[in-house]
Amino acid sequence: GVKPKKISNNDHHSSNEDSSVEIDKVTFTERLDEIPIGLLTQQNKTDMLFTMRQLAAMDRRRDDVISSPEFSHARQRRQDATIVERLLERFLKEKEYLTKVDCNDEGDNRFNNKGCRNVVATVNLAIKAWANANVRGSAEKAERVLNRLLNNNCDNYHPDIFSFAHCYSAWYRESIFAREEMRDEKTASTAMKKAEAILQSMKSTLMENEHSHTLHGTLDDVRKDVNSILETWTNVYRSYPGLAEKFLGFLDVQSQGQETLWIDTRSYNIVINAYAKSGNKNAVKRAESLLLQMEQMDSKVKPN
Repeated sequence: GVKPKKISNNDHHSSNEDSSVEIDKVTFTERLDEIPIGLLTQQNKTDMLFTMRQLAAMDRRRDDVISSPEFSHARQRRQDATIVERLLERFLKEKEYLTKVDCNDEGDNRFNNKGCRNVVATVNLAIKAWANANVRGSAEKAERVLNRLLNNNCDNYHPDIFSFAHCYSAWYRESIFAREEMRDEKTASTAMKKAEAILQSMKSTLMENEHSHTLHGTLDDVRKDVNSILETWTNVYRSYPGLAEKFLGFLDVQSQGQETLWIDTRSYNIVINAYAKSGNKNAVKRAESLLLQMEQMDSKVKPN
């Protein structure tokens, strides 16, 4: 009886439709909180994950046309992210409770590699939701969720490349907002340093870890994930091609070598295309620069 109403696929809501849907999400979350830990049904859990994925979608509200002022739009994005994190808290409490109940003398097998990947993917939804919110303080909140993965006590429970990518994008976009909208160079510089620090944390966790292959699969898997991230940014954040270029450049430098390179020709093509679609005044120059880099690289990455 707590399943949320289905949200229309139409991005352009009237204010009444938008309001009723969001009240339903809040009510859904509050009613879940009333159910004792350990008593959620499978349908409850399915609805939770459906709601989290929907509210964390990268293109959610990107093109919304609503009658309320812009500050209400930002407030709604903040509420979306807050609901996702609140549902995450309930998800983790449920997992912890069921793990304790199921433990026996032979040890609990609930947190095997597959189970942990599912948990990490769910935590990533909260990081992604805050990154997409792009409101004051959202990058800091995204990093706070990431730190929960970094500081946990489970050996198999690690952040993956999506965890770091979402958090990096949150700080990068906060930097751009501070520079272009607030004209605040100091805040912009601080935020960009935070973005770079997230990339360094990704390097130490995923690239230098002795068990790194168990963290993110084969190199082909990693390259597919990298390209998925780059392509999503290209399609959703067309005004920020530098977001993808900076990420690509970091991976290029830090994963050099025939056996460890995390990128491929398609990675570069995606970022070149990001500039082609961006309308950025330096788009031609940046795209040609990337092409020249490919021509000069002594690796498997060659232009096609």
